[in-house]
Amino acid sequence: MAKLFIIIFMISGFLMGSNKDDINAWKELTLEEKVGQMIMVRVNGNYYQSDNQYRKSLKTWIQDYNVGGVIAFSGSVHGTFYNIKEFQSWSSVPLFVAADYERGVGQWINSATSFPSNMAVAATGTTDHAFQQGDVTSREARSIGVNIILGPVLDINNNPDNPIINFRAYSDDPEVVSKYGNAFISGVQKNNVFSCAKHFPGHGNTSIDSHSSLPIISGSKNDLISNELLPFKRAVDNGVKMVMIGHIAMPGLDASNVPASHSRKITNDLLREDWGFNGLIITDGMEMGGLTKNTWAGESAVRAVEAGCDILLLPMDIAATRKSL
Repeated sequence: MAKLFIIIFMISGFLMGSNKDDINAWKELTLEEKVGQMIMVRVNGNYYQSDNQYRKSLKTWIQDYNVGGVIAFSGSVHGTFYNIKEFQSWSSVPLFVAADYERGVGQWINSATSFPSNMAVAATGTTDHAFQQGDVTSREARSIGVNIILGPVLDINNNPDNPIINFRAYSDDPEVVSKYGNAFISGVQKNNVFSCAKHFPGHGNTSIDSHSSLPIISGSKNDLISNELLPFKRAVDNGVKMVMIGHIAMPGLDASNVPASHSRKITNDLLREDWGFNGLIITDGMEMGGLTKNTWAGESAVRAVEAGCDILLLPMDIAATRKSL
């Protein structure tokens, strides 16, 4: 848990000019405040009226529950900028602000730059295009207050029936995925914005969407290391700051068949201990069917933290999650 808060105050210093001594300020937080910092909730870039019920809930979560992060979706450039500015003013600790800008800020916001799919970028045969995409995306994101890009997708497109990855993957070749993914990561992180590799340990070889059910991906550990896991290992070696854990079962890595986001063998033992990853670990959306069909919000949150996750993305019930942790 200490790693999470050190990184929170480090990124606050990078992006907001805080004093280096601020990285020790997390020690002054209460247990409840530290738990709140591990939760990330949904926002958008549309203007909220002052009596809007979701706006009231957001203010409660940030001010009273000390929620540590938000994930931004649709809206306008101006609305996103001013909303994030307001949310930051509510928080005693600078917020993590993430977004799924896999294809650029224009993927979610009109008037921002939009890029083609990852598969199209890889089809150019030039990894510098992925680097430039990461560079442009992070500069635009930072200008509106976003400090985490939830990308790149490092899944391999090795199942033609996959309903959720397909063109979001760079290739069906793990080497190609690694090269273009690392180029994107370098482009993002050169601007002091965090890049988040997803969806560890790999969501490509399945015909099931983890938004609705739990995919089970077969293969021995050696097969998985040379395919699904390879791009993520290369990203860790390349210094990626964050990794998103998917709601995917891999019996070759953990015979219990629990989702990777609930598996200590996959999240802590493999990613953290074996690979030496020292960045932040975030779950995929906790509201997704890959988790909710089997566990309720509080138990799911506890299992994810016990597995080694630092940040819980979009828990179903904020109050229950906080209380359970």
